[in-house]
Amino acid sequence: VAPEEVEVIPVETTEEMRRACVEVWPRVDAAIMAAAPCDYRPSERHPGKMKKLAVGEKVILTLVRTPDILFEMGQSRKPGQRLIGFAVEVDDPVGNAMQKLERKSLDLVVLNPPENFGRDVGSHATLLSHEGKVAELRGGKRDIARGIIEALERLR
Repeated sequence: VAPEEVEVIPVETTEEMRRACVEVWPRVDAAIMAAAPCDYRPSERHPGKMKKLAVGEKVILTLVRTPDILFEMGQSRKPGQRLIGFAVEVDDPVGNAMQKLERKSLDLVVLNPPENFGRDVGSHATLLSHEGKVAELRGGKRDIARGIIEALERLR
């Protein structure tokens, strides 16, 4: 249950999330984009359940790219708005996260390693700005969230 001062907009698809972000973004001072929408979706929707094929038969799925919500928000930001994104990287994590920071016009990027998925205790993340590493965040998810909020407050 969200606090009463928090507006919750339920979404199920990346496109629904995009519409919600486009609607809300012009009215806020900052956004921390922690959600990970799908980068691709099936090109066709099948109503109901697909019947199981015979053993050995192949199912071929065609995927299409979904909108890049974070990029779109970075392109449409107003002066003074702050934007924080997340990056999950395996190869050259810091280098790729820094590229994302630049490409998507972010103020900060949270480099979140894959080993954090599904765990709370013992999590860690690296907070990066255009100047480089801002902080190494450790602890539970709440501790990491607190560190991100504190970094956002320092930007204001």
